[in-house]
Amino acid sequence: MQSFKEIIQSKAFVVSGSIFLVFLLVVSFGQFRNRYSIQKEIDALSKQADQIQKNNQEVSNFIAYLKTDSYKEQAARQQLNLKKEGEVVYSFSGLAPQAEVVSSEAQAKEEASKKSNVEKWLIYFLKGGNP
Repeated sequence: MQSFKEIIQSKAFVVSGSIFLVFLLVVSFGQFRNRYSIQKEIDALSKQADQIQKNNQEVSNFIAYLKTDSYKEQAARQQLNLKKEGEVVYSFSGLAPQAEVVSSEAQAKEEASKKSNVEKWLIYFLKGGNP
């Protein structure tokens, strides 16, 4: 029988030992990579859970505000046009001037759409502008 020292120094033992060490390194690297990806996913889910918790708190605060008397009074004033006794309400509306501007722009577009395609091309080339 060979002695223990001769077995350790043999080429077959060194090659098989090297292969075994490489195998251990590959397995260890795979486990490290899996552990890293799992930790990364845990961190992302923790951030998402924190954001959801924050949103839940905001919704709870909003619901609490909706239950207050000040909100109910404000909603009644705006949606139902209610007012307190002795209160005078003034309403200012600035929509009339804007409606005229929109209508003049609409008229210009309508007039442009009434022109034939040939007329539009002539205006474009002869006058150097958009019809």
